[in-house]
Amino acid sequence: MVKLLIDVAVWAALQLIFITEVSIGSSVMVFILRGIGTTLGCLWGWAALEARNGNRIVIAAMVCIGLIPSTYVQLGSKYPKAGMVSIVSICVLALSVVLQTVPVSPIETFLRRWSAFLIGGTVALVVEIGFLPVKARTMLVESLTAAIRRISEMETCVSAGTEEGVNVDVYSPKVLEQFERTSGKANAALAAAGLFLPFCSKEPRIKGSFEGLAEIYGEVCALFYSDSR
Repeated sequence: MVKLLIDVAVWAALQLIFITEVSIGSSVMVFILRGIGTTLGCLWGWAALEARNGNRIVIAAMVCIGLIPSTYVQLGSKYPKAGMVSIVSICVLALSVVLQTVPVSPIETFLRRWSAFLIGGTVALVVEIGFLPVKARTMLVESLTAAIRRISEMETCVSAGTEEGVNVDVYSPKVLEQFERTSGKANAALAAAGLFLPFCSKEPRIKGSFEGLAEIYGEVCALFYSDSR
């Protein structure tokens, strides 16, 4: 009993690591996809075990059949994690029982794997929502705002003294140092915006798909990056 609890705890900790993403929306999406993949994979592995009373040839054939759509989802769709976890679930459930690596029934293996996923995924979402609430779209806007502020400071360095009619040497070491420092901060903010941009499309959005806005934000980042160089 203790060994079973330890195994579940290890799987739950791994699920927590796998599900946690940089933003809440991405973590929720990964939680849903892994839940679907785990459920379908475990059900297919269970069906393979029950077919022909556990005949190994039938199990091998059923596993191969189940791997075909799972591999397609992993390699040919936008949801590779669902396909990946489905493949793992099929193999774990079917092979662990056939090879007797774990002395439990198929239904117990199914429940253990599902409970580990549920515990780890729920803890990941609770921690991220309760303690580290980060939305990719919010971080994208904040990063772009910081980049705009730094680019404005760069322009101030170049145009210093223009409004007062004072001749300022823009090639002086002090001005160049300030300009380079501000440019580095602007590039860092734009790099952060580029990091969060792909995750914006993965977040659930009530107003519809983010794909159209993603192209606009991508062009804005490219434009600002050219200005910050």
